[in-house]
Amino acid sequence: MRIRQNLRFRKSNSLRKKGQEEIVGFVAVVVLVVVILLIVLAIVIRRQANEPLRDSREVSEFLDASFKYTSKCEKYSQFAYAELGELLELCLNSQKCLDGSNPCDIAEESLEKMIEASWPIGEDRPIKGYVLNATYVKEGSKELQEVLFFEKGSCSNVYRGAEQYLSEDNGKIYASLKLCS
Repeated sequence: MRIRQNLRFRKSNSLRKKGQEEIVGFVAVVVLVVVILLIVLAIVIRRQANEPLRDSREVSEFLDASFKYTSKCEKYSQFAYAELGELLELCLNSQKCLDGSNPCDIAEESLEKMIEASWPIGEDRPIKGYVLNATYVKEGSKELQEVLFFEKGSCSNVYRGAEQYLSEDNGKIYASLKLCS
């Protein structure tokens, strides 16, 4: 009888040791996987912090909507007000508003107010500055003609932005807005 109990005790002891070894192995594998995941996460976060952010849907929708905004520039007749997109075309062609005002100045003033109302800038804010650039590219040519350019605040190489284009007679006006973080 004692021999049987000793055999049972030895069997249960060896099973316990085997179970403990398996648990220790499992914990080691889990710790190893967690460490690898932390390293991968750190690399991804560091890479994202060093690379500029691009193609913001929010900025793209802002540009699209802002070019539909009706300005205070009467273009051809009284009460026929130009949209901001049309102001860029008038600016490109060196035309004036009906009252003689400069469409480039009106476009810059309007866009500046809209940008700052949407994204207040400052050193203590998430958006530190912005750059708006509108450039004309003639069809079949690689020559660029600046239509409108202005910036405010400080810009590093970390930003989110978007680009829209407007069709012009023989080319396109590309407008880009970068919000700098």
